[in-house]
Amino acid sequence: MGRYFSHDSREWWSRLGGWVLLASIVWAALFTIVYIAPAFFRWAPQAFIAAGGATWLLSTATGVLMGRSAKTAGDTQETWRDLAAQVMPYVFIIGLLGLLSFGLHQLLMLPVFCSGCVQSAVTAKVTFMQALYQEAPTSSVPTSHGWR
Repeated sequence: MGRYFSHDSREWWSRLGGWVLLASIVWAALFTIVYIAPAFFRWAPQAFIAAGGATWLLSTATGVLMGRSAKTAGDTQETWRDLAAQVMPYVFIIGLLGLLSFGLHQLLMLPVFCSGCVQSAVTAKVTFMQALYQEAPTSSVPTSHGWR
C-alpha cells in the first residue's frame, strides 16, 4: 500500500481514521450516559442523588463565575482556576445529558406512551446490574436459562 499511495494520501487516510475513531468514542460515551443514567437514578439512594444534583449545580455556577473572572485571564501560566474553568463545561454537559435521559425515560414510561410498560420499584437490596436489567425490554432480560 505504501508504494502505491503518495505521502499526502497516507496522511489523509490516517487523519480520516483519527476522526472516525474520535466520533466512535464520543458516540459510545454518549450512548453509555444515556443508557445507564435512568437505571442509576432509580438505583442510587435519594440522598446521594440530591447531593450529586447540588454538586452539579454548584460546579456549573462555579464554572460560569470562574469563566467570567479576571483571575482566569488565560495568562502564560495556568493556575488551578484555569483548569477548573476548562473542565466545568464538560461536567455540565454530562450532568445535563444524564438528567435529560432520565426525564425522557420517565416521560416515555407513562401509560399514554407505553401501555405495556411496567415501572418496577427498585428496593434497597437490588444491585446496580439488576436495576439496569429492569430498564431493558422484557425480551432481552436474562433468565436462569440464558437469554429469552
